[in-house]
Amino acid sequence: MRSRLLNSDIDAFEDHEILEMLLYYSVPRKDTNALAHELLDRFGSFRGLVEADPKDLMSVSMIGEHSVAFFSLISEFMRRYSCEGEKRTEKYDTIEKIGEYFVKKYIGVNTETVYVMLLDNSLKLIECKKVHEGSVNSAGFDIRKIYQYATARNVPNIVLAHNHPGGVAVPTSDDINSTVILAQGCEILGLNILEHIIVAGDKYIPIISTTNNALLKSISSGKLD
Repeated sequence: MRSRLLNSDIDAFEDHEILEMLLYYSVPRKDTNALAHELLDRFGSFRGLVEADPKDLMSVSMIGEHSVAFFSLISEFMRRYSCEGEKRTEKYDTIEKIGEYFVKKYIGVNTETVYVMLLDNSLKLIECKKVHEGSVNSAGFDIRKIYQYATARNVPNIVLAHNHPGGVAVPTSDDINSTVILAQGCEILGLNILEHIIVAGDKYIPIISTTNNALLKSISSGKLD
């Protein structure tokens, strides 16, 4: 298989063949063809596999801690590779650009995670920082951390994002309430919260732009296309 890989077009390989070869590195000296088929049948895709819960992975025969660690590294490599290409000169002046950025940011992330994106006056990226892991509700993450982080960097604009692992890109009441609380705090501090993005797989939704909450619309209206 390696010889074929080195001497032919990789596009000609089926998904299970790519996975079969990857498994050589975590399941040595074993025929991994049947295992590759089983993993794809069970988890549905490469994305489903790298985002799978470690316990679910280890319930598959021949998959142990080495393979779980291996898939975690692949997931993190993919995520960093995708985000690394983002140019600091890029202006994140549309919801589409921000949404696509965060879809890449959440590749392989299978726990609910909150990020804050810091943007300068020209809406260029200064930094994007993880500020919380766990359920997103008014008591579940410390909004003060977000204030402190933004004010310490002296940035005028922020975008909040979190994911719904294994779920859908639809805001819950907790998501909306948290956004209202953060928006009120930002208004007092003179920060602009441009959006709160929810990501689920390769889909995203902007809460502020799509909610019927009048307060959110009044605070953040007209800042993004």
